[in-house]
Amino acid sequence: MVVRRLGRREDLGRGRPGAGRPGPVLDTGVNPAVAGLRSVLGPGIDITTGSADGRTDRDEDGAGHGTRMTAFIAGRGGLGGEVGVAPRANTLPLTVSTGSGDPATLFANGIRWAADHGAKVVNLSQARPRRTARRACRRRWRTRSARAP
Repeated sequence: MVVRRLGRREDLGRGRPGAGRPGPVLDTGVNPAVAGLRSVLGPGIDITTGSADGRTDRDEDGAGHGTRMTAFIAGRGGLGGEVGVAPRANTLPLTVSTGSGDPATLFANGIRWAADHGAKVVNLSQARPRRTARRACRRRWRTRSARAP
């Protein structure tokens, strides 16, 4: 499979499979029993409650959106058999979407938590208006720069 983005062409499954890079998934949480995900999950948190570890998929529709996104990224087979595009990546499961709370605030807090835990890239696969995600990123960076010495 070939992906074209920003003028770059990369063959998925070749080259860098994501080893050594934490890839936080800011979504509904993750069910570790699917697609061999138990072995790829690093530390996580349920941002909506401030506790837990992100290892419960709280998708309000029951479809397991966060689990599916994580399997797409870092699945290693197992139950469901999905192998992701970066099967050597480790993910940080963050629950930021449960159908309640202010999305921009939850996303911003999730982005901040992920960056504070070494993330350089985050996955935010949400059907929210683009301005909500932009607001979240602005809040995160504004807060970060305010804390910088």
